[in-house]
Amino acid sequence: MRKWAPKPTTILLCLALFLFFLIVRFPYRNLSGMLFSRIHKESGISILAEDMYVSLLGWPGIGLRNVDVSIPLGTSTDLDLFSERLILRVGLGSLFPPSPSVSLSMKKLKKGGDLFIKFSQTATKIDASIEGDTVDLSQLRLSSFPSSVDGILTAETDIATDTADLAQTSGTIDLGIKKLKLPNFPIPAYGFVIPAMMVGPLRAKIRIRNGTMELQTFQFGGDGSDLSGTLSGDIRLGQTFYNSALNVTLKLNFSEQIKNNSQSITMLSFLNSFKNEKTGGYAIKCSKSVPELVNCLLVPEKVAD
Repeated sequence: MRKWAPKPTTILLCLALFLFFLIVRFPYRNLSGMLFSRIHKESGISILAEDMYVSLLGWPGIGLRNVDVSIPLGTSTDLDLFSERLILRVGLGSLFPPSPSVSLSMKKLKKGGDLFIKFSQTATKIDASIEGDTVDLSQLRLSSFPSSVDGILTAETDIATDTADLAQTSGTIDLGIKKLKLPNFPIPAYGFVIPAMMVGPLRAKIRIRNGTMELQTFQFGGDGSDLSGTLSGDIRLGQTFYNSALNVTLKLNFSEQIKNNSQSITMLSFLNSFKNEKTGGYAIKCSKSVPELVNCLLVPEKVAD
């Protein structure tokens, strides 16, 4: 007896009907509620979206339209983001040992820019990549911070860390910010307020290897800036963050407008111990362990001219 076998055209037609149902008719709204609840339970990340669909461009993934994302950064701080389109993909982070990776691509953020995040984790290893393209910083609002930081961010970060031994961390951090403007904010521990300041450009390049975080470039401000300066040195990573040690120097210069601002009197009085009489600027050197950081700010160290 001859066995029946479907024709190739029949197979293609069935596949086409299946894809049509999957893409057009599948009840994604019901699925999204279950998926978002699971994500919030596992990670604390809250997601709300108007629409959900399958993205077949490149590596397949789940697409969302008009998305609100709230990412917890601590016990009382959340980072809130909104984008017109978000694509979530799951792939393979590494083969040995095998580990899944999750990527998050946010296109057309509410106030401009694109953001891409990729994350994978094994038992103690974490790999993370973050890329930002002309991201307007004013939309990266922190719930515990009264005002936003203004500026346009371009970033490329790639870090691999070991949660059991932070000293095994490696990677690079490359940041560029245009038109950076800082809001005024209080420093309750020292009893003064830092006034709002126009900083302008910021450029930072940090390399992490052999247990050391090296500040290869970290400079900010320029002509017409209220605040300009540099941060140099390195951070020796210990097994945990609190076992790490800093060897950094921060140099600051303020515009005449800031020096004459009545809100700056207490701040400049505090910084007077770090003033370089030759340049008129301020230099703070810190060569302490992380637990001693507060003492480092209270006891100035001499900085070579």
